[in-house]
Amino acid sequence: MRAKDLLGQRFGRLVVLKRIGQVGQTRACHWKCQCDCGATPIVSGANLRRGNSLSCGCLRNEIHAARFRLQKELRLS
Repeated sequence: MRAKDLLGQRFGRLVVLKRIGQVGQTRACHWKCQCDCGATPIVSGANLRRGNSLSCGCLRNEIHAARFRLQKELRLS
């Protein structure tokens, strides 16, 4: 099966830069991406298309930090 061309497409905070090919023993095609925060993760094409990878991890960190701040504010009030 041939990999779909994802070059230049945006998935959440990630923009696809380059096809890496198969990584490890998986048959999935991997892509080098540029995150809005500046990081360049290598992500499976399947995870990009399914919406499982939306950032390099910075989005998750921001969500956790915001949740922690909200919980702290609720405890103080």
